[in-house]
Amino acid sequence: MLSSRIWNIYNDIGSTACQAGDYDLAVRMFTMAIDTCAKTSMQGPKVKSLIGLADALIMQRHTDEAAKMYNRAVNIFARIGTPERSDKRMLAHALEKLGYLRELEDKQEEALRLLERSVRVTEQAVGVKDPSLIHRLLKISSFHIRFGNSAASLECFNRVKQIRALEAHHKSNQLESGTEETGEPQLQLPCISISATGFHNYPQGMVSLGLTGPAG
Repeated sequence: MLSSRIWNIYNDIGSTACQAGDYDLAVRMFTMAIDTCAKTSMQGPKVKSLIGLADALIMQRHTDEAAKMYNRAVNIFARIGTPERSDKRMLAHALEKLGYLRELEDKQEEALRLLERSVRVTEQAVGVKDPSLIHRLLKISSFHIRFGNSAASLECFNRVKQIRALEAHHKSNQLESGTEETGEPQLQLPCISISATGFHNYPQGMVSLGLTGPAG
């Protein structure tokens, strides 16, 4: 279908621009991709472009607009569901970023709910012991500390320790056997990558977003 090919061109250029740090171009291309989807029934591609646009807007510090785009993506997923693993991972990404944005707005309880939902969706996609859960669980643990819920915080932290122990054991077995598995493929999102070690300082008060800059 012509519309699908046009969307793909716009979205690919947006992703490439985002990775190169050209966020103005990325915003224009993702917006054109979304407009192309609006003329058709392509909801899946539209969600991907909405999340790409939100990621680019965050890098431009347009957090209010970014939150609107993430919310639109979440609402579309609520209608069409997340039948594919990649859909669940995109939904988890959007929920996580919304959580960080709500934290910046000092909406702590809403931020925690969004992050917990992000964890549940991630577990549905990749299981309860996947290393991609670590940074989210650490963040949730820190929220529980703020709320004085030490038991819940410790529960999250213990899960992190278990995941890390399993990961270390798995790597040790691979070294002993001389094999190396590729493991779960990483979700390719346009602009934002999150370090497995947690949250990094970022200019202009963006610490809570956990951004490490353009994905390489």
